[in-house]
Amino acid sequence: MQLLASFDWSFIWENRGEFESGLRKTLEVSLLAIAGAFLVGLFLGAARAHRVPVVSWLAAIYVEVIRNTPILVQAFFIFFGLPQITSIFGHFHFHILLSPFTAAWLTLVIWGGAFNTENFRAGFEAVPQRYREAALALGFTRLKTFFNITLPIGGRIALPSSINTYVSVL
Repeated sequence: MQLLASFDWSFIWENRGEFESGLRKTLEVSLLAIAGAFLVGLFLGAARAHRVPVVSWLAAIYVEVIRNTPILVQAFFIFFGLPQITSIFGHFHFHILLSPFTAAWLTLVIWGGAFNTENFRAGFEAVPQRYREAALALGFTRLKTFFNITLPIGGRIALPSSINTYVSVL
């Protein structure tokens, strides 16, 4: 306790503008990344749970690659690697140069989306098959069954693990 009392807190107070700016940028990046990760996870999680032929296995590859590489490597690849890859195709004359802000939220969308894909897949697969069968028997289309049965129930099941992912994104 005495260590905290002897700390010179004037440094924090004198630089509070920089700290406020950093907090603001952190929250902006986090909000964009959380929204993007939610959408990526929802779409790919539904595709994996319902075994949409090509999308499902592409999503599985994406999840495995992203979840098994460090996020710092992904950030470096997006910020430094994308401009190098596009320069290989120089005769097409397109360049991907991202600002640090854009690279940050894009990295977190890709990273959080991979984790949310599995969160939502598990939630959607946990919905009992008989619920979907009942909806189809009542004349619901497969899309209406998803939006009226699978999404509300599976979304609630996936909520705790998704919140964990959002905290990690922050």
